[in-house]
Amino acid sequence: EQGPAGPQGEQGPAGPQGEQGPAGPQGEQGPAGPQGEQGEPGGLLGFADFFAFNSEEEALILQPGEDFPFPNNGVTTGGISRISESSFKLAEPGNYLVMFVVTTIQTPKLGLTLNGEMLEYTIAGRPSDGSQITGMTIINVTEENSVLTVRYPDEEADNTGVNPTAPPRDDTTSHLIIVQMS
Repeated sequence: EQGPAGPQGEQGPAGPQGEQGPAGPQGEQGPAGPQGEQGEPGGLLGFADFFAFNSEEEALILQPGEDFPFPNNGVTTGGISRISESSFKLAEPGNYLVMFVVTTIQTPKLGLTLNGEMLEYTIAGRPSDGSQITGMTIINVTEENSVLTVRYPDEEADNTGVNPTAPPRDDTTSHLIIVQMS
C-alpha cells in the first residue's frame, strides 16, 4: 500500500525562453465602417483683382481717413464683389489673403479697414517719396457681407499724392487682390 503524499517541493528555476512559433493565418476583413461627414471643399473659394490706372496728369490726392479707389475690375470669382470704387464686399466669413500695391509721390501709409474699422496690423508704408506701398496680410472675416477698403489712416497729417511715373510708360496700375482661402 502506498503512504501519504509528502510536502510540496520548492519551485525550480524558470527554463529558457522557447523559440517564437510561426505566424498564424490572417483573419477575415471586418465590415466597412459608416461613411464620414462631408469635408470642407479644398482649394481657393474665391478671388478678385481690382485695379486703378494712375497717371501723372490725373494725380489723386487722398485726405486722411479717405479710401483709395480701385475702379476697374479684373478677374473675380466667388463671393468677392464691388460695392463702390473703393469698397468691396466679402460675402462669406472666412480667412482672406489681401494684397495691395499703390504707387505714390509722397510718404504715406495705407491700411485695410473691415466694416469701417482700421486693422492696425495691416498698415504699410515706406520712408521715401516716389515708390510703391505694398501691403499683404491674412484677415479673418467673421460676419457675412463684410466691407473691405484700403484707407489712408486718419492719424496721417499730410495729404497723399498718388501720382506714379514708371518708365518706360507714364501710366502704372495699382492693384487690390483678395483671395478667400477658407
